[in-house]
Amino acid sequence: MQLLPLPLSAPVIPPKAWSKFARDRRGATAMMFALTLIPATVMVGAAVDLARGLNYSTKLKIAADAAALAAATITSDPADPTNTNVYPQRLAAAQAAFNANIVSQTSVTGVQMALSELPTGVQVTASGQVGNIFGGLLGTPYTQLSALSETTLLLQRQQMEIAFVLDNTGSMAQLNKMPLLKASMHNFLNKLQKAASTVGDVKVSLVPFDTKVKIDPVFAAGKPWMRQTLGDLSNWSGCIMDRVQPYDVNATAPALITPDTLFDAVDNNLVVFPNAAPSPCNLQPILPLTSNFSSYGAAIWGRKGRLAYIASRGDCKR
Repeated sequence: MQLLPLPLSAPVIPPKAWSKFARDRRGATAMMFALTLIPATVMVGAAVDLARGLNYSTKLKIAADAAALAAATITSDPADPTNTNVYPQRLAAAQAAFNANIVSQTSVTGVQMALSELPTGVQVTASGQVGNIFGGLLGTPYTQLSALSETTLLLQRQQMEIAFVLDNTGSMAQLNKMPLLKASMHNFLNKLQKAASTVGDVKVSLVPFDTKVKIDPVFAAGKPWMRQTLGDLSNWSGCIMDRVQPYDVNATAPALITPDTLFDAVDNNLVVFPNAAPSPCNLQPILPLTSNFSSYGAAIWGRKGRLAYIASRGDCKR
């Protein structure tokens, strides 16, 4: 048997085969999808890591704000009022407040806080880092976080009148917001009480709101910023709704010549003023300015820890 040598040249592809291959579009979408999948995944991952970084940066800023406020309440050494070097006490108070706010953020690592004294206040700087979910694939395993907060010292004999406007809308019933609001108010009022060297230096008012507030109906009767009544006010509990647009979002002073700048009253099924529709209103009334700190606790927590001046959910809705 004789063996024939193999041809050394490559087989010739007919021109018609090349033409058919060039016209074939099958699999083009899969190819384009494969080419764009990697950059699309990188973009989505970067967005996720950016959102996480912004979220934890906000939490770090909250902790720094709490630390600065805590440090600012320390105005003298309780053991030695003549000692003006109160930095150790301020640092301890700032560190405790900072730790209390950041301890639950276990994803934030390498956390550091520093306190600096300014001529009339204090400055808190904080830093940390949070691990990226996708950034490690691009060589950036961590997002660096930083925060800065400054506040003025609560000096001795400084007199303050503060009105706390407290959100009672329906959204406050979500994500444990209302208990956190009450706890924050309680802690802040305790710090204000300690900062007041003399009874009466600090006065506080509580203003619960949703789309309404509740005032003293006797006080409001006949006031020029209220619309003229259409009926009997004897059963009105004092709820006033926000003004007609656009006056609900600006500071235009009430004027009789522009009725929409005036305030309307509403209460359950009672229609008192022209633009008001019947609407339930279970808000607690505004607590006027007072330096009686014991009344604050009762107003915030109520008896046996129940709600008093802050609603557990939004009871008033337009």
